[in-house]
Amino acid sequence: RMSKPRGVRVSHDNGVYLSKSDLEGFEKYAYHGVDTSPLSIHVMKPFWNFIVYNILPDWLAPNLMTFVGWVLVLSNVLVLWVYDPSLTASQDSLEQGQVLIPSWVWYWCALAQFLGHQLDGCDGTQARKTKTSSPIGELFDHGLDSSGCFLQLIAMLSVVGIFGNITYDDVFLAMWGVMLSFWITHFEKYNTGVLFLPWLYDVSQLLVAALYLITGIYGLPVWHTNGFTAFGFELTFPYILLKVTFLSSLSAIAMSMYRIFHSKRCIDRACIMHTHPTPSWPIFKAISPLLPLLFVIVLSWVWKAYSPTDIFSHHVRLFIVLFGTLFSNLTCRLIMSQMSSRPYRPFQFLLAPLPFVVFAAVSGAADEYFLLAGYTALVVLAHIHYGISVVRELCSFWGIRCFSIVP
Repeated sequence: RMSKPRGVRVSHDNGVYLSKSDLEGFEKYAYHGVDTSPLSIHVMKPFWNFIVYNILPDWLAPNLMTFVGWVLVLSNVLVLWVYDPSLTASQDSLEQGQVLIPSWVWYWCALAQFLGHQLDGCDGTQARKTKTSSPIGELFDHGLDSSGCFLQLIAMLSVVGIFGNITYDDVFLAMWGVMLSFWITHFEKYNTGVLFLPWLYDVSQLLVAALYLITGIYGLPVWHTNGFTAFGFELTFPYILLKVTFLSSLSAIAMSMYRIFHSKRCIDRACIMHTHPTPSWPIFKAISPLLPLLFVIVLSWVWKAYSPTDIFSHHVRLFIVLFGTLFSNLTCRLIMSQMSSRPYRPFQFLLAPLPFVVFAAVSGAADEYFLLAGYTALVVLAHIHYGISVVRELCSFWGIRCFSIVP
């Protein structure tokens, strides 16, 4: 449950991204989550409680913990991007017999991944301890998580690499599998009002940290020289990891869709949130967040499939940043709509240039890398502006600060 934030609430007119009705909707919001993961219940939560109540000081703001954890994940992306821009370090290490990514990089990634996970897990408990729980904290946490999911994938791809029977098609499927498994939980919450936390979240976070650590000790070749052959396929750990990631994402999507379509509350909520008299309106309301997401997925596939310069394989990290940031922006708007009990707006101005950019790229009308880099810069800057503006407007409305605790 959310407690009223500290500070003095001030009157607020329409902001850049939030209307007065949006802000008033946040006042009525209450968090409802379900976590049945044995690892979370019996291991991680007791550990986080111990850390928060015995180590962390009361002056430490929960949002600051969330942000530092996100920055640690971002640091992994940046350092591995420098050493392995095209995901070929695994293959080059085996063929050249050289260590292309120093061990200290993997040790840092393991530490940053582990600390980022703990900070992300402790922030909610710290908020309850300091009595600063608020809708801002949940929005800030889940908003950063929406970008953290694809940032972690970008970093982890250096462990997997493009080698053997691993192709860029596998990477593309894993990219959308990971992001969709995150999005579907919030789409479910948008329709049912309840956030079902996935079982595999904590397992995956600890596994990623362990993979970085093992890579630092034994080097990248350890993952590609200890495979086996089954049914005519060469099965290495990275290949299995990518396939399991994609299949587990599909299972998470299937479970969420099952809960949505078998929940009468979904239909009731759709009817409550809209007052349009036609019977078809609640159905459209329930599925409206799917429309822009499908639009982005289809265009990402078109660009990858029909790129004249094979842009995805030559600039895979930048490609993921572009479509990952678009995904993050759509997800944040979905979360905002659910928390404020306001209708979701399927059309987003940030997506307007996308079909023209893709058409210009696949037709050869303009330099493809220039289009990718330019549109990525535009999308990233616009998303940063959106995030900062929304947080500022909410903090102004509640009369609190984001990164410090008001006495």
